[in-house]
Amino acid sequence: AEGALGKSKLLVEAGRVYHDKLGDLDKAAALFRRALQLDPQSLAAVSPLAEILYTRKHWEEAVRLYEWGTARVNQLPKDEQVRLYSRLGEMLMSLGRKEDAVKAYQNARSAVPEDRSMLERSAAAAYEAGTWGEARALYAELMSRYGGELKGDERVQILFRLGDSKLKAGEIDGAE
Repeated sequence: AEGALGKSKLLVEAGRVYHDKLGDLDKAAALFRRALQLDPQSLAAVSPLAEILYTRKHWEEAVRLYEWGTARVNQLPKDEQVRLYSRLGEMLMSLGRKEDAVKAYQNARSAVPEDRSMLERSAAAAYEAGTWGEARALYAELMSRYGGELKGDERVQILFRLGDSKLKAGEIDGAE
């Protein structure tokens, strides 16, 4: 088994060279896949392969790898955790798995609770998923924290979605 793990590590290193230095994503992806065949637990192979698949919009396969990565998220630096959950949320939304996307964005927000863009993505995902109470709370938080910074169409859309979410959540008095 150590021979397979050693070969996997070498394949990952070769994949990094093709990815980072030579810009040959096809060869890099092939090497990362071979590394995973030898060591299915290799986070070092999964992460860059998932990034390649994300970049190429191969959502189905990328989501499987990102979901695999969530089980090992504590092994990653905070910024990579946020990127993993954020990209997972984006892909899940594109695939119509909106409730799962809401959870992914919640996880990203827990790592960076003060991040405005993550709050905006979380609110939009909750709204699109039809989780009205959560959407209302998130849009209310957006207005509370950043209302003074919001201008024009952005402000109108957030206020509309806040009111619409209140209405659909059964909080009719708050939507008026």
